[in-house]
Amino acid sequence: MNNGTLTSAVFPNLGTGLTPETRHQYAIVDEIYRPGTYLRDRVLQPRRQSTVRPIDLSFNGQVGYTRGHGKTPKQDVFEGDVFNTGASYTFHGISSPVDVSFPNGNPSNFAGTSLDWIFGASPAKTEDKEGYGKIDGLYQLDNGPWSSLKFGLRYARARPRTRSSGAGSEFRAGSVQRRKLAGQWNGETYPSNFGERTRRQLSTHPWMLVTGRARALG
Repeated sequence: MNNGTLTSAVFPNLGTGLTPETRHQYAIVDEIYRPGTYLRDRVLQPRRQSTVRPIDLSFNGQVGYTRGHGKTPKQDVFEGDVFNTGASYTFHGISSPVDVSFPNGNPSNFAGTSLDWIFGASPAKTEDKEGYGKIDGLYQLDNGPWSSLKFGLRYARARPRTRSSGAGSEFRAGSVQRRKLAGQWNGETYPSNFGERTRRQLSTHPWMLVTGRARALG
């Protein structure tokens, strides 16, 4: 404990087998590929300022319009459960990332991973529009204790919209899962330099499924 925060913990492995009654889950892996995903945005913000003489009344106005558009044409997703590994973590404050390890397992080996489910909306499209405006007035009084009078008006309206279809199917333990997982991993792991810019090298680089394999599982 450090100032009331649990900065490190160890979770010993309690799993003794791979049946639902004997296994214990300590991690879950999401492999998500979204080829062709993109985002576009547009912003328009004209300004206007004018002064009315001789009464020293000025106005400052602005209107704006923003539009954001994002699309995911398709996505390939695999979510796998990792069992019987135990787990531990250690925080290092804000100076560097957290250390995480699975002492009783080998995260670089796909063996023993159980298919949790395949999920995702494909295709998916999001559009966000917002219009807004303001006008500020300043009336110079220069009369006794009151030097000026300020007033204004604000307006904003947002119109988000999301469209999606094709939520993925969920796969349970059984023959379908075993058939789906068979032969889908050929030893691929995360690149050897993964995480080097965080100044924390992973002790064991986790397994990964290449794009085609994740697509086959979906």
